[in-house]
Amino acid sequence: MVKRLLKVGLFTGFGHLLVFLSLSYASGIIDAQAMAKFGTVDAMMLFILSAITFGLQLATTRNIATTISWKEDYESTIKAQVTFGLIVAAFGLLLYAVKGGLWWTLTLAPVIGLSGDFALYGSGRAVTGSFFAFVRVLVPSLLLFSSAFLPQEHLVHFYFSGIVLSYAITGLYTAKIFERRYWVVPGLQSLLKYWNNRYIGLSSMGLLFLGIGIINVAPTFYGDQAVSDAYIALKYYMIYKGLRRIIVQSFLSEISKKPSTRLYIDRITILGGALFFTATFLYPDSLLPYIIDGQFSGAIESIAILGFSALIIGTSSSLGFTLLTFKKDRLYSIILIIAGLAVVVLVVLFSLIEDSGRAIVGAVLIGELAYVVLLFWALRKNESYFPRIKFASLLLVPMLAIKSLEYFDVPWYVLLITTLAYLGYHSKTLLNFEK
Repeated sequence: MVKRLLKVGLFTGFGHLLVFLSLSYASGIIDAQAMAKFGTVDAMMLFILSAITFGLQLATTRNIATTISWKEDYESTIKAQVTFGLIVAAFGLLLYAVKGGLWWTLTLAPVIGLSGDFALYGSGRAVTGSFFAFVRVLVPSLLLFSSAFLPQEHLVHFYFSGIVLSYAITGLYTAKIFERRYWVVPGLQSLLKYWNNRYIGLSSMGLLFLGIGIINVAPTFYGDQAVSDAYIALKYYMIYKGLRRIIVQSFLSEISKKPSTRLYIDRITILGGALFFTATFLYPDSLLPYIIDGQFSGAIESIAILGFSALIIGTSSSLGFTLLTFKKDRLYSIILIIAGLAVVVLVVLFSLIEDSGRAIVGAVLIGELAYVVLLFWALRKNESYFPRIKFASLLLVPMLAIKSLEYFDVPWYVLLITTLAYLGYHSKTLLNFEK
């Protein structure tokens, strides 16, 4: 288990390091207006991904992890995605011809639809899946690094081209692994699959607003500076959430069978959340000023808010998929719709109070808290929240106690090293968890 996790962590870590470096680099050379536009396009990409997959990939992954005969279901999922993707692309081109703007980005939809790498995780190929995820980060990031040599108005186009190329590369190699053709013939009848998986689909749309997806809404109510600050903060937050997702995907086949595996996953992600909390909330001056340009100083306090959110969601990382394995799709969708709508409503309401990035990410924090509480409630008869809360408290209380020594003029770097050493000790205990 640990060996597999380390291999997955290697590719995932490199991928998130690239995101980290490219975003830090970009924040120093582009202005708030360009960053806001870039964030809007990035959020649009996530919206396209959520719309095209609309729960199909999650439902199919569940079937792959829990059944033997899944290839027909896999093929029908890709066919449905391609069919809907072509419709979305045609709609995007029509809107672009009439209204202009960023509607041309919808042409990415068919390429996303052809991507079948989600099956790698359910079929026990988590390491390969994490490598392909790394490729999808590598290509756009390399183009983003070249932004210093490009006019800012063309940065979005180069970034978009990188995403298209990366999806095409991973899609082609995935087809080769599963010995199937890359292209599938679209068919309108395949769209019925979206209706059959509507509850999981609605949940994926709700999940969208618990992250960068809220940037699709924010520009209507906030200025460029607030949107830029929130986007940068959420982008770093998504590094943690992406790592959290990969950890869960690495153990999909065991989640439904072993309660101990679910607790193991959540302890790992609680520890990861504690590290993020340490770097962003407890000791923000240790790292953030060096990776975020001064013009986006509002992003630093926004990330601090999300550091607290990371600690909260780490307690429930395995529970979303657990709820799906119990065939409670409708309940799962209701939970995420409530949480997602809460974020949207709060973003609008908070805009009446102040125009800042912290208002946007504050809404995300409350939505994440609602999601975790509702998950624990939904699984109250199957999962105990006490071991997770106990482990989180075991980390948090000493961390805060160490932080309090700051009032006795103990240097912050000494406190930081002490905190990291404490967390390192607990990471060692996780290696022996199953014993």
